[in-house]
Amino acid sequence: MIQVLTQVPIPGYRISMRLFGSIAKFTEEYGLIGEQDRILAAVSGGPDSVVLLHFLSWYRQRRRRPFPLAVAYVHHHLRKAADRECVFVERCARQAQVPFFRADVRLANKKSLEEAARLKRYRALADIARKEGYTRIAAGHTLDDQAETLLMRFCRGAGLRGLCGIHPCSQPIAGSPTAVIRPLLMTSRDDIERYLAAGRIPFMTDASNFSAAFQRNRLRRDILPLLERENPGAKRHLATAAFLLQEDCAFMDTAAEGAFDRLCQRKGKTISVDREGFLALPKAMQRMLAGMLIAAATGAPYRSRFAIGEICKGMASPRGEFLISSPRLRLVRKKKKVMVE
Repeated sequence: MIQVLTQVPIPGYRISMRLFGSIAKFTEEYGLIGEQDRILAAVSGGPDSVVLLHFLSWYRQRRRRPFPLAVAYVHHHLRKAADRECVFVERCARQAQVPFFRADVRLANKKSLEEAARLKRYRALADIARKEGYTRIAAGHTLDDQAETLLMRFCRGAGLRGLCGIHPCSQPIAGSPTAVIRPLLMTSRDDIERYLAAGRIPFMTDASNFSAAFQRNRLRRDILPLLERENPGAKRHLATAAFLLQEDCAFMDTAAEGAFDRLCQRKGKTISVDREGFLALPKAMQRMLAGMLIAAATGAPYRSRFAIGEICKGMASPRGEFLISSPRLRLVRKKKKVMVE
């Protein structure tokens, strides 16, 4: 059903200007929308994506040169309510006077449902963007999503790259030229709910967001409120930490790219690595370079802490040959070089 928040704490106009001004400042600070960009907004009908569409509709009119905007809904065929959500989102697009696109995806494997749905959704959105000529996909991730993601990854023992959390602009589908931007990433869910309440703006509620079957929901319901009782700014501090780590990681990436150019040579599908030079690097740089080696050898980013650790172990091993099972790679020592193939 369509749910309408009814509390109106202060006049909606003042809330809108303050909220949209803050989102616009973040958008411009990170250069999320360029002069030539065409934006495809991923709208599910939930509160975050409804506010995203409202902001983009407002922001495009403030630009010296308004950018083309469209709405896309991805139907996963997992819930009966999704049919109503799709109708609702199409109506939102019609009210905003922008084109509407729908993509239908189905999940063959119900294991790791959240991750599989996420990848299929991004692929479907990237396909629409490519076919229809949109340069960037806008997603409605918020400060709360960032805090939840950081906690999830911390609990799983993530390294620096994992603890960077969600980026303001990223390319989640390898090989896709279409970046995903997240203008709401420093906007709290409380601010979003206040805006919707002040304007009595309808949105859809996804019941799966309250299911204890998903770790993210359990963190949202049980752990984050506990942290906020200890420190009312806990969510914002977690999100800020992610942005600081993103800057650290970008610096490390630049240094690792220099080390890769200096120590590695590609010949066909084989990459030769100067073993002594690799082992002379600080441990943190070894791990960064190992991740780059896996990406170069397999053609896709690989973030497994285990696989990165195995590369580092293989480089230090006195054995002539060292096998890695996932992804399947072989390290072969030849004099002072290690061949990764």
